[in-house]
Amino acid sequence: MKITKIQVQNYRLLKDFSIDIENELSLIIGKNNCGKTSLLSVLDKFLNGSVSIFSFDDFNLDYKKELKENIEEITSTITDKTGISLKIFIEYTDSDNLSNISKLMMNLDPSNNKICLLFEYILTAEELANIKKDYGIFKISEQTKPETSRKGIDYFLSNNFTKYFCLNKKTVDLIDNSKFIDIEKEKISLKDVINYKFIKANRDVSNKEPDKSLSTLSSKIYEGIEADEEHKSNIEKFKDTLCDTDISLGTIYEGIFEKTIDKVKKFGGIKPDDTKITIASSLQHRDLLKGNTTVKYLHDNVHLPENYNGLGYMNLISMIFEIEILINDFKRTKYEKPADINLLFIEEPEAHTHPQMQYIFIKNITQRLYKSWRWRKQGITVHHQYAFIPYCCRKRIWWYQVSKKREK
Repeated sequence: MKITKIQVQNYRLLKDFSIDIENELSLIIGKNNCGKTSLLSVLDKFLNGSVSIFSFDDFNLDYKKELKENIEEITSTITDKTGISLKIFIEYTDSDNLSNISKLMMNLDPSNNKICLLFEYILTAEELANIKKDYGIFKISEQTKPETSRKGIDYFLSNNFTKYFCLNKKTVDLIDNSKFIDIEKEKISLKDVINYKFIKANRDVSNKEPDKSLSTLSSKIYEGIEADEEHKSNIEKFKDTLCDTDISLGTIYEGIFEKTIDKVKKFGGIKPDDTKITIASSLQHRDLLKGNTTVKYLHDNVHLPENYNGLGYMNLISMIFEIEILINDFKRTKYEKPADINLLFIEEPEAHTHPQMQYIFIKNITQRLYKSWRWRKQGITVHHQYAFIPYCCRKRIWWYQVSKKREK
């Protein structure tokens, strides 16, 4: 099962956008401000439930101009159901597990092996009429104010557009979009169909002193592998060591805080046979990792802090750490199956890195996911397909798509 195409309309720089997706690894390249980040954003808002944070600035500039002209009745080009839309085309085969998408299928024709998911944040003709009416009232009220303080249509729409636009989630017929299944009305969950994650370009790495941005990621990796059977032995050793350390530190704390506790007893009027106050060690393994692990570099038998290395290498390590965290998230727990389609975007992975390192990263990203034993055990298959884009293409998004095969 895989996504073959994505179409976006009227979202930021993506007025009428369409892209065909490769089977496993796709690279999206282009100059700055051409809409690459907009693609990440619109997927996140529709797939991860972030629609509530739509702003009026998310609408494409041409669409906003057209909308304002229709409201002010300069033109009458908008008729019905216009706004931001996202279409995701999914293709499946007989070998796929269809249990999660069965409710999304428009028909059971064997020759039809595609599904089109349609997400809309739209304005109906009825709501357009309501906007015109309300804006007319707003405009009259503004006329009573001094000319220098009057607010216009941009202010009105920015503060009121959410009253008129509505969200729709559907699976639609590939030929006739008027035929559809209402995902919200039928209470169909998409979380087991598509799991979408992305790593943003503004990763928190720097070589400023005393930066520990890489080190803080170690606790997140630990949280992901804590319940993994593959690491069970090492996790148990870690917990046992902390328990022994708690006992040892408890004895030391008694000496350190003895006088302070005596003062508490004295001023609090605590008798010898009353409640005993102690200062105990309580090392929590997850919290301990958050502030007490450090990434070091070994150079000429000397350990150097993480911020002593170049930004390119730090960026690479940061990406690998975050990929490990997201892979564990894709796997879910040992009692949960991964989603049918797992999408990972990496925005601007080449930041500060030279062409050879980019090539190696591209080559190894699919191999890393393929070697994840639990994914193979649960029926995840990853095909090898590599691509390389010249370094001069500065900003890009990497798309990784994993297809889930039916368990036998």
